[in-house]
Amino acid sequence: MSGERKGFGALDRAVLRRTAREERARRESARNLIQNLGMMGALGWVFVTPPLLLGFLGRWLDRTLGTGFELTAVMLLAGIGFGGWLAWRRMGEAGVLGDPPKKGDAP
Repeated sequence: MSGERKGFGALDRAVLRRTAREERARRESARNLIQNLGMMGALGWVFVTPPLLLGFLGRWLDRTLGTGFELTAVMLLAGIGFGGWLAWRRMGEAGVLGDPPKKGDAP
């Protein structure tokens, strides 16, 4: 019987933590439409520019070295990975991803 009460207390604490996180998220995420559109535009440029630049560099290297399309493909994939990493980092700096979960927080 005491095990049930202990489990219920843990469930209560988890629900209260989640409710507090949701309330904080609602309060802090009062971004307007213009700010959200600006963030999407900036992330688009951050994500698209590296693959384009590295793709052009790979194409130029392929023409110069006569290697077909291998370097273009490699540089394009590297650009996609780098652009994704830059966009992820930018979102983290802007606080879009939220706070990382603390030890002991319920999922």
